[in-house]
Amino acid sequence: MADPPRRTIGKGSLIVFHRLIRFYKTFLILSTLISALSASALQFPEFHPTDSNILRVAEGFFVSSTSTAVIAAMVGTMLLFRYDGHQEATLRDLILAWTPLIILDWSIISFLGGIISWYVAQNPDFRSWLVGISTGVLLLFAVWLSADMFIAMKRPGGLGKEELEYLDSLAAAADKPGSLDEAAKGRNVAVHSSPADALGD
Repeated sequence: MADPPRRTIGKGSLIVFHRLIRFYKTFLILSTLISALSASALQFPEFHPTDSNILRVAEGFFVSSTSTAVIAAMVGTMLLFRYDGHQEATLRDLILAWTPLIILDWSIISFLGGIISWYVAQNPDFRSWLVGISTGVLLLFAVWLSADMFIAMKRPGGLGKEELEYLDSLAAAADKPGSLDEAAKGRNVAVHSSPADALGD
């Protein structure tokens, strides 16, 4: 019995999908860098053996960072092989395309947690507070920046040249007799198929 046809995502989500695929090679480089840094940190003499709870926490963070970075590279390579050259995608494809970036983000956070824990164990004074607070502030800034990008990309034309060209083509089609309904339908897809609607497309 043939599988039922799967509904493809709208233009905005498709642009995000293609953009993710194009950046996979960058993700692979970052994954390799993070895994190498975490594995190198585990060679510090303080971890052979660990003699305090804070160092055990740091060791756990570094091991988690190394393993998740390797998994991110593995998943990214498989998905790059799977989706390279695809012109259309479904909601399932879009969700899978996000997974290497999410895993890589977790690897980076684990690495930062390991570095800060190690530094706190080595310098239990005001320097630890300074490093911890500055890193926390920068992480909050990264979260704010992600939210701001999310909101900006949700607006019509927020995905850049590709979406603007698509909207212009819809506007040109709307000027032709008999194509108003089709253009309006397409414009609605372009506006409501942004990254914000990716998980509900």
